[in-house]
Amino acid sequence: VEKSGMVFCGGAHPNLEIAVFTFDLADGALVTGVDGADPLAGLGRALDIATPKRRAAFDALWLGDLRARIAADAKAAPRKADDDPQCGQVLLDALRADGAAIAKIVYPSERGLAFRFLAFPHAVEAVCSDGYSFNPLIVPYGALKPFLKPNQTLLPK
Repeated sequence: VEKSGMVFCGGAHPNLEIAVFTFDLADGALVTGVDGADPLAGLGRALDIATPKRRAAFDALWLGDLRARIAADAKAAPRKADDDPQCGQVLLDALRADGAAIAKIVYPSERGLAFRFLAFPHAVEAVCSDGYSFNPLIVPYGALKPFLKPNQTLLPK
């Protein structure tokens, strides 16, 4: 279930807020969408990422995919020197500062595990919302096999 809304705080432009709530249909438990929680915490039902070493390996998987897709998009549509930064550059700058802690929501989708990046400065919000192959970033379920717990039922195998 996805919820989105605009919040007006007295400025010229609103802020976009997005929340995705994922439920395990086997028992009805809320898996993603808990405010203030690690966006991957509920996916611990399906993914073996609880130890720092496993989590680092998992983060390296999706971060590597994200960086590769940003590079591919930049190569396909290079910007002019006087253009505003592209969404990919904004994300790369945030990744250098915050790494895997960048604001995101993570949820199972039809094609794979989706990572949607949020909380961009207003100036790039519209640029980063659509039209990029990396937002949302879809990590195919096949790439997640090394992290799947035995007998998990939440994600396709």
